[in-house]
Amino acid sequence: MSGAVTAFSYFMIPLVIFTFIKQRKDIPYSNVFLMFCAFIVACGMTHVISIMTIWMPVYWLDGWLKALTAILSLMTLCVVFRVVPQALQLPNTVAVLRNEIQEREKAEHAKNLALTALQASEERLRLVLEGAEVGFWDWDIETDNVERNEIWATMLGYSHEDISQTCHQWAELIHPDDKEKVWQSVTDTLEGRSLVHKIEYRMYHKDGGIKWVLDHGRVMQFDANGKARRMSGTQTDITERKHAEEALLRSRHDLNHAQAVAHIGSWRMDICKNSLSWSDETYRIFGLPPGTPLTYQTFLDIVHPADRAFVDAAWQDALTGKPYDIEHRLVIDQKIKWVRELAELEYDKQGSLLGAFGTTEDITDVKSSQEALQQERTFLRQVIDTVPSVIFVKDRYGRFLLCNEALAQSYGASMENLIGMKEDDFNINTVEVAHFERVDLEAINTRKSLFIPEVKVTHADGSLHWYNTVKIPLIEEDSCNKLLVVATDITERKRAEEALLMADRRKDEFLAMLAHELRNPLAPIRNAVEFLKLQQTTDSKQAWGLNVINRQVNHIARLLDDLLDVARILHGKITLKSERFELAEIVNTAIETSRPLIEQSGRC
Repeated sequence: MSGAVTAFSYFMIPLVIFTFIKQRKDIPYSNVFLMFCAFIVACGMTHVISIMTIWMPVYWLDGWLKALTAILSLMTLCVVFRVVPQALQLPNTVAVLRNEIQEREKAEHAKNLALTALQASEERLRLVLEGAEVGFWDWDIETDNVERNEIWATMLGYSHEDISQTCHQWAELIHPDDKEKVWQSVTDTLEGRSLVHKIEYRMYHKDGGIKWVLDHGRVMQFDANGKARRMSGTQTDITERKHAEEALLRSRHDLNHAQAVAHIGSWRMDICKNSLSWSDETYRIFGLPPGTPLTYQTFLDIVHPADRAFVDAAWQDALTGKPYDIEHRLVIDQKIKWVRELAELEYDKQGSLLGAFGTTEDITDVKSSQEALQQERTFLRQVIDTVPSVIFVKDRYGRFLLCNEALAQSYGASMENLIGMKEDDFNINTVEVAHFERVDLEAINTRKSLFIPEVKVTHADGSLHWYNTVKIPLIEEDSCNKLLVVATDITERKRAEEALLMADRRKDEFLAMLAHELRNPLAPIRNAVEFLKLQQTTDSKQAWGLNVINRQVNHIARLLDDLLDVARILHGKITLKSERFELAEIVNTAIETSRPLIEQSGRC
């Protein structure tokens, strides 16, 4: 029985070894195992034959099997001898396994450390994103699943649960005017035309308001065909920045508009780079298109040739710290333009000169107005100096603020010496001076113009002149402290009037004397006529002659009365008396008087 079990074991061991070799083809020196299998099977056969010889004497078969077993054992020994040196070169399997286990433990530890570091990094990233209020999104393109953090949702007024994990709701929240450009940016990134998806656009807030966001992402994973599979990125709320930018743009627009309205541009000069930057209005003033590259020489080339040396010298002086406030001309399209420039130097923290910031004001209209005003002043000066009338302006203290040549000549001084002086500095007649001051203050205080037909003024040479004067108060901003005086010299007219009065007086005296002398002979003639009438003559011709003489005497008497009436009229002493008269008598008298002329003309 023990022999049978031994034989069974001899057959089973090679079977197990053979099965193991068949399944583990990576085992080295498998032929050695096969030789061992053959040797063990041969040994098992010898045990089987030994058992058989108990019942059958087959000793010859037992001999052959033992001989085969011996041969197989020698062959196995030879193979073992040949393989043992090679096998000794193989690494220690236990040590290798131990090392492999240690390496795996180290790798597992490193993996755990890496996982811990990754978790810590993710936590830091989460804290950073939360601290920076930056939303995060991760898009699985194949499944259209989008993972977003809480900030992404709260940025738009939603909770994390309100946001679906797809692109659909995100697309609906984009402002209609921005959808096309946003999808174009995403498509360009997915198809490789752009490495980064970076765009600013508007999204609807839950309360209906508008939020500006900055979306920044890129493709993180591709499939075997190079097609994008996963895209990740961040979303930042830039509403406040956009509002600030809009306010800055409005402020810049308002500044440019204000500069355009005021015709004042700004500029900055970089000394180190020799570069000059202008505002839009400065470009307009200098007649150059906005954006034209500028240097200091570009500026000088536009300056009027006659002013370049002056401008350059002023700039060089400004670089040494002197004020830069100049006016000069520009030549633009063969036209002259006047500008005023001011500048302040700029320094760094170490006190080194960086450049200057300044302004350029278009003063062409101002210069034209000044020139026109100067021409008007010159013209006005010529007019008031040419006019023979005295023209001047005083303040309420009696000081001359403006005068013409006529006043200067009357006081024997120059116009320059008169300015700031008073009347009593030139007029020695204190009574006149006091009168002038009183009347001047009256006109200023009452704010009413005064017309003085005649006033005496003593000139510097002591001569007395008569003036017709108008005093006009000058009102400025509801206050009156100045007085305009226009005085016309009427001395010659006054003298002519006095001469005329004298002649008129003499004429009156002559007429009175003439009337008296002529009236004396008329009395005897009238008496003689009356005497002849008393004789009661019958001669008709004599009676007619007496009547004619009487009428003529009365006529001459009335003529004398008329001469005296002329003097009375001139003196306003005429007196009119009403009385009845015979019209026929007047007509007959007129015919009587005119008869000689009528008869002479032959028309009677």
